[in-house]
Amino acid sequence: MGYKVSCERGDKVLSFEISGNIKNHLDAVALYVRAQLTEAETDGALVDIRKALGRPGVGKLFLHILKYPPARRGRIALIDLEENHAFCSIYELLVRRRGYEIRSFPDSEVGKAWLVSNKHSTKRSEPVRRLLDRLRAWPQVCLRLLLPRASIQNGYGT
Repeated sequence: MGYKVSCERGDKVLSFEISGNIKNHLDAVALYVRAQLTEAETDGALVDIRKALGRPGVGKLFLHILKYPPARRGRIALIDLEENHAFCSIYELLVRRRGYEIRSFPDSEVGKAWLVSNKHSTKRSEPVRRLLDRLRAWPQVCLRLLLPRASIQNGYGT
């Protein structure tokens, strides 16, 4: 099954809606989004993957993000379903390490509001709270993403 990327230009924000199976097409999707952002010279991007099927494992995601160029200007709001929170948290963490300003949201309106809001947050407790939330979610991430693969490789999945 393939994938589809639609792009809509707004006021200083470029919105992308990605649907279909993206698990094996991360590089192609990222190249398209990056090309559109470079051409449009926008301050932010809203990337909605709620209709996308499949999420890559941690290893594949890590290797994919290593291909990202160093940070670009502007913010990125990643919109995904609440059930994919663990994936979004890992993605955020890895992409931030590459120098990007990114946050994930379960709602596109909240994501758009963040994109156009004041760039300098006055709430210092928010990053600490988000870090603690990620640390609390880490055991579930390991179990969901790493354990099934390990059990299959050891012959327990048959």
